[in-house]
Parts: sequence; structure tokens; C-alpha cells
Amino acid sequence: MKSTIASIALALLVQAVGPTHAYEKNGKHFINWDAHEFPIVDHWNWHRPFPDHGEPPMGFETKCNVVKKFHARNYRLGDLRNGEDHPLYPFSDAIQRHIAGRTYPGSWDGVDHGGMQRDLLMMDWRELPVYVRQWIEREEMKRPDRDDGRQWRFMVFQKKPKKSGATATAPLKAIPTEGADVSTWTLPEVSDRDKVVFFAPGQLYPILPLFNAKGGGKCEDSFSDLSRYVPAAKDDSVVAWPFEHSKPDREHGKAEVYFKIRAEHVLESDHGRDRRLMWDMLMRNARRTERKHTRAEREAGRDILGAPERDEL
Repeated sequence: MKSTIASIALALLVQAVGPTHAYEKNGKHFINWDAHEFPIVDHWNWHRPFPDHGEPPMGFETKCNVVKKFHARNYRLGDLRNGEDHPLYPFSDAIQRHIAGRTYPGSWDGVDHGGMQRDLLMMDWRELPVYVRQWIEREEMKRPDRDDGRQWRFMVFQKKPKKSGATATAPLKAIPTEGADVSTWTLPEVSDRDKVVFFAPGQLYPILPLFNAKGGGKCEDSFSDLSRYVPAAKDDSVVAWPFEHSKPDREHGKAEVYFKIRAEHVLESDHGRDRRLMWDMLMRNARRTERKHTRAEREAGRDILGAPERDEL
């Protein structure tokens, strides 16, 4: 019966999936080969929610669609030990203390290069969209460390002081006010232009729509509302994915990279709803048939063994 269910799924898939194209007009097709060559972190539960060729998820229509490009510097954990001349030096000790004992969130697509090869992104605070900055301030900087907070968090630092050899001691945090709600805690008075943020690529995935919200037109309200954001498309929801990113040219000492995020507010189409209802009906019928088949096999087994029927017990 499992083969029957698989056959139904394959038939529907063949009907629904068209030829695969690329996102870009020049025909470039992005593949993150690292996802095929390295393991994925154990806790990873994010997957591309739409086809490669830029169409909406199968069975859905796009209410609004925004693609944005961002720039960062891509280092590895091993770079934290590269000495005073390295750009990471002023933050190295503080970062290592902060991530000690915490779970790595994963690189792009959840890839885990392992150990000192793990990716660490660096961005100027002002390069983050306003909704992302507000989320980090509210959910990271104004939150005390939680007992279950065993995963990396966004680390915001004041940039390297002018004094030679000075180093950061810890990420910037809000100043607690005893008895007051954390939302009222005071953030350090550091200018936006003087702040920098570090994070693993995997930390982007839970808040991807926030990157595309500002200036998103009719999408802004839905992209800024993370309660609409889901890993897999459903009616009247938001899906997003970093569908392309570059790699640093480490051979020439260049850490600059870019990444592109696509976010969509989708609505289930009439055709998609019909297909989903048909699929639900086929699955119900398949399960019903499987139960009947199982009962028939049990009854046949009792007959062969000469076991008394239930009514005779």
C-alpha cells in the first residue's frame, strides 16, 4: 500500500512541476555545493519554500514579491585567532566567550563546516534594515540569557576604539531596570554608525522577511509581521529564502560577500485548493483501503490458525 501512496504522490508531482529555470535573467543558476559536500546541523528545519525558477510555491499565487541584495564580510571562526592585525582582533576574545557552549546555528542551508571552519558574518549595524535592527534590540539585546538559550545569538559590538590595542569585553546589552519589563530596559548610548554585528548565516532564516520589509510597498506590513512567516507555504502566509550568496575570496584576503533574499506573501490559488482537496481525498481513501487490507490479513491469519472468532470468545 505504501507503493500505492507513493505512486499517487509521484503522479501529482509530475503534473505540477514544470521545467526548471534560473532566477537571474542571464540564466545563471545558483547551487550551494557546500550543502552536498558537508553535513547539516542536527536541528535544521528550514527548506527552500518555492521552485528554483522564481515561480510562486506550487498551488499558490503571489500577492507581493520582493528581492533584496545585502553585503557582509564572511570570516571563519579560525580567523578569531589571527592576531592584532586582523579586523576581528578587537572582538575575538568577547566572541569566543559568548559562543562557548552554544550550538552553532549553521551556515547557508544549514551547512556545518565544523570547528574553526564555521562561517561568521560581520555587518555594520547601519547596513541592517530597520526592522532587523529593531528585532535584535528587542529579542536579543533586551533579553537576559535564557536557560534554554543554548544557540548563538546576534552579537552587537561597539566598533574598535581609537586607542591602540583596545578590545571589546562583551556584546552590547540593555541595562536592566529592577522590577521593570525588559521592553523598557535602556540600550547603551552608542551611535548606530559606531556599531557592528556578528552572526552565523543560519541565524538569518527565522527572521528573513524582516530584511525585505522596509520599502516593500504593499508587502511591508506582512513582511514585518513574523506571525505570518512559515517554513512551507499555506494560504495567506509569508515565505522567504536566501536564494543566492557569494563566497569570500580568502586566497586574496577578501572577506566581502553578498546574499540575496526573496520574500513572498502568497495566497492559495483555486487550482491549488482543488489539488490539495483532491490529494487529501486520495490519501484518506488510500489509508482506508490500507486499513481494510490489514483487517483482511488478520482475519485470514485467524482462519488459518483455527482461532475462534471474537463472537465465540
